[in-house]
Amino acid sequence: MYGRLEEIDEMRGLAVFIMIIFDFLYMFTAAPPWLKHSTGNGFTIADLVAPLFLFALGLSYPLSLYRRRESRGLVSAILHFMRRSLTLILFGILGEFLVRYSLTIRWGVLQMIGLSSLLSLPFLFVGYKKRLAAAFGFIAAWHLIFLFLNVDDPNLGSMGGPMACLGWMSIVLLATSLMEMYEQKLLSLMEFSSYVNWVLIIWLGVYVCRIIGQLHSPINKWLVTAPYILYSLEWIIPLFVVFQIKEHFDLRIPILSLLGKNALILYMLAGIFGLLVEKNLPSDLPVYLVFVTCVSGTSVMILFAKYLDRKQWYFKV
Repeated sequence: MYGRLEEIDEMRGLAVFIMIIFDFLYMFTAAPPWLKHSTGNGFTIADLVAPLFLFALGLSYPLSLYRRRESRGLVSAILHFMRRSLTLILFGILGEFLVRYSLTIRWGVLQMIGLSSLLSLPFLFVGYKKRLAAAFGFIAAWHLIFLFLNVDDPNLGSMGGPMACLGWMSIVLLATSLMEMYEQKLLSLMEFSSYVNWVLIIWLGVYVCRIIGQLHSPINKWLVTAPYILYSLEWIIPLFVVFQIKEHFDLRIPILSLLGKNALILYMLAGIFGLLVEKNLPSDLPVYLVFVTCVSGTSVMILFAKYLDRKQWYFKV
């Protein structure tokens, strides 16, 4: 079963929706702190955007790979996803250069997604149980590297640099495993009770690992600590279940689906508009004008997403 699943678009759309709001708020002092990234140790809803986006990518990854493998062949499928990952990395580098006018390469969201996807690709050809083991193994490896090597470099950017992709890719591997189990449940190849047990075991494993990890390092988005990644998954996995339940009852959230279908172009445009707002409006804008700016910017992005969907123009991630 390799058809398009609405819940994947909607999860990706939720990440884009939160990101758009953040991009129109982060520069204003009057904006509520819980809609901004945490300034140090801690966690806010804005800190959930990158992990949620990466998780949604992981959900669609095996479906896209299997479809292309059946239509074009294995070699073509592998080369396609390698090119896609490298393209994301190059787009990210170009975007950072255009924004900062600097040859210093800072590691941004697109670079993180591209390299994490590339590193995860070989593991899509093994069973989901081995993939789950690899996910926990890589997050443990990143935790140890973080503790014993000096990776706290401000020039690395907000995504922790290339080395942090060992941690980020655990999200992709875990998402692909859950997606494969979910597909087996839909095809009646896995009992519903067995699927529920697996989801609970995975969530408990994430929770226990996060508790152990916090004995040595904090939840910190800027340092991309292992507890930060794991704590994000503690929220994302139940959210994934909620979207499945919603889909079971044929409930739709059209706005999220619209945003999720063109996540890449909307991400880039939201970043550009956010920079324009930052450069042209004072940071001490009154609360009511902050609200108007956020609502106006978000509405423009939703209308643009609706236009792209009407034209059936989709820029794939």
